[in-house]
Amino acid sequence: MRLLIILTLLLCSMTPGFAEPIESTGLAIPAPVLTEMTIIQGTGWSSGSSQNESLACNLAHQRALFQIKKGLAIAQSRHLVTAEELNLAVATPAKTHWNASQGRCLVYLELSVPVLPKTRSIMMAHDRLY
Repeated sequence: MRLLIILTLLLCSMTPGFAEPIESTGLAIPAPVLTEMTIIQGTGWSSGSSQNESLACNLAHQRALFQIKKGLAIAQSRHLVTAEELNLAVATPAKTHWNASQGRCLVYLELSVPVLPKTRSIMMAHDRLY
């Protein structure tokens, strides 16, 4: 069994040496960029007695929007997001789940707010930078 494992490891380490080089297509590949986001989520629901999907999902959607607005207010009061960042916010499409047997609708909303780099001034005290 150990011999099989050792042979497998040797073959795995030697395989890249025998592989043929891949020719470039000439297309430039963009460098990956990490972006920090503040995600605000809202979940809406309807009571479990509706037979009308449209009415139930409209109610659930309104409740999810209320949750998003509440989350935005909290994020702004805690200075987690700024007005500039909110201008760049992206809302993902709503995810709706209708359960016909229970007459219940669930709606999930999400708002992604990019975090812009913040610059701070450097304090100068006694001719030294802090």
